[in-house]
Amino acid sequence: MPQKLTLMGYTYDELSDKAKHRARDWYRKWNDEFGDNREIKDALQQTMDEAGLDEFKVYFTLGYCQGDGVDFEGRVDIQEFFDRQRNIAWQIANQRTREVSTFEAQHVREGVVVGAKAITGIDYTDKDANHVAIKNSRGGYDTFRFIRPDPEGQEVAGIESLPSGKVRITLVSAISAAYLEYLKELAIDSDTLAALEELVQGEAEFSVDIKHQGHYHHWNAMNVSVDLTGYGRQGENWVADLPDDVQRREVEREVDGLVARVEEGFEEYAQQLSRKLEREGYGIIEDRDADETIAENIRINEYLFTEAGRREYILDAED
Repeated sequence: MPQKLTLMGYTYDELSDKAKHRARDWYRKWNDEFGDNREIKDALQQTMDEAGLDEFKVYFTLGYCQGDGVDFEGRVDIQEFFDRQRNIAWQIANQRTREVSTFEAQHVREGVVVGAKAITGIDYTDKDANHVAIKNSRGGYDTFRFIRPDPEGQEVAGIESLPSGKVRITLVSAISAAYLEYLKELAIDSDTLAALEELVQGEAEFSVDIKHQGHYHHWNAMNVSVDLTGYGRQGENWVADLPDDVQRREVEREVDGLVARVEEGFEEYAQQLSRKLEREGYGIIEDRDADETIAENIRINEYLFTEAGRREYILDAED
């Protein structure tokens, strides 16, 4: 004859220490099976964005097994990556953060603006208002944004009027020791950055691709290729005016050498960044699996347990 059982549900904080341990173990197993690792994926993608590899796909397996790790693939946006890395190098060298932003103009009333004209030709408000604006043809002002330096020392380092009619604003502030180390892990080596700068300034036409290979995801599961399709003004266009083939070949060899240096540098950088992402991913897992974090997640989700800390009731096996 079936019997009706009545169960008591206990919150996490109502459990004994032994039952809390069992409840946390349940949550870990549940999260490993059904969790979508969204927190890890978002964090790794954010790091890739800050390195200058915004459109890359990131893959990872982080189960503390041999062959586990992180890799990524995509085509490098050369100008974006170069600008981002140059900014990282500046911040490391000066031990200050630097945020460079460009803003579209929006018309506002003239009465909003109070103050003097900057050397750049931009009219701006007094220091306290931190409101950047420029006069337009109608005698009013085009405004770009409010700049509000934070209390920890952020300041306006530059205001530049661009030919496009936009305004570029640079904000700088002090840098913490922890963030400085973070930037160093994001930075490509100085020789590769210098070679990249020569190619960019010389308008060479080339692409950098990083592709996943094999069945695993780790630092050694990526292939880097650099394809040169045009020497640019420092190469074939300019070389065409040289009087003989010897000089032409010399310039081409110089550009080919820069491309080889960039390829070698990106191979090392991909491995360096992969290892950093792996450490970051495991750090998130360790924090997520910490007793305190799990207890808080259980409380937030208002899970109930048996007195023994189970989510299921097992007859004659409650202890």
